[in-house]
Amino acid sequence: MSSLHTINERALKVLNLLRKKPLTFNELRDSLKRWEPSEEKFDISQRTLQRTIKDIRDYFNVAVIFDRSKGVYRINIDNEEDDHTLLLTKLECYDMVSIFNITNLERYVSFERRQEKGLEHFPIVINAMRSGKQLSFSYNPLTYISTPQAVEQKRIIEPYLLKEYDRRWYIVCREVGSNDFIKTFALDRVNDVHIINKKIDRSKIVDIKKMYEHCVGIITPHHGTTPGKLEKIIFTTTVEQGRYFQNFALHPSQKIIQETQTKIWFELTVVITYDLVQKLKSYGSYIQILEPNSLKKEMLELIKELKKLYKKE
Repeated sequence: MSSLHTINERALKVLNLLRKKPLTFNELRDSLKRWEPSEEKFDISQRTLQRTIKDIRDYFNVAVIFDRSKGVYRINIDNEEDDHTLLLTKLECYDMVSIFNITNLERYVSFERRQEKGLEHFPIVINAMRSGKQLSFSYNPLTYISTPQAVEQKRIIEPYLLKEYDRRWYIVCREVGSNDFIKTFALDRVNDVHIINKKIDRSKIVDIKKMYEHCVGIITPHHGTTPGKLEKIIFTTTVEQGRYFQNFALHPSQKIIQETQTKIWFELTVVITYDLVQKLKSYGSYIQILEPNSLKKEMLELIKELKKLYKKE
């Protein structure tokens, strides 16, 4: 009987192969046999492949289907193509590093020292969302995170989505017994997570992804379900810095509206949120906000505060 590690290894490898192109059963089998980095030599049968396809669906929520007209297995990409592509790209990295079991990994790979926390809660949170049940956990608010004796608060939620922002993961949910506003809880400050055998109130479920459609970051306007006002933001930067913004857009709506030999002008249409303002402030003198005036004023206030801060020294 295959171990869980072997099942996951096989599932990840099949995903990685099909991410590149559709394959026949014989092509899949031959590719698995030639997989040199693994100590396991997989010689799968049709039955084993069907079990692996079920594992892929259960573990990663990705559908692998058999295209009878072409006689190949392929990943079924639908409306969530971007999410699937991102997931599979991350799986490929996991495939190369974790599954290959490289010894002396530090000789070849340098990781950031900041360790991602809370990922161990992924399985139980996803299980609760898929089964439509409530979750309970202890939460350590940021207000108390630095105190010697942190005060943990008991929460009961109806989880809707796990969302990543700035290398941190958050549970997007509605808190039981609270108002109807959508809330977010940082996964790295969650402890003692349990599924409660009580169904989510589906009459209150909203389209969470649509809520974030015009937002940058994790905070939606007022943390509620009321759509915020869309505003046009225009900023300019140097050509060199502009290339960075071309590769790492602030939002999908971002576009270039003017370009010279020395400057690039960008425009994006979004709801102005706390996270967006903080992100723009982090670029300091590298960007100049041109519109709207309210955002220009915030940047000017930041400059004034910085001047005051450094005058004290």
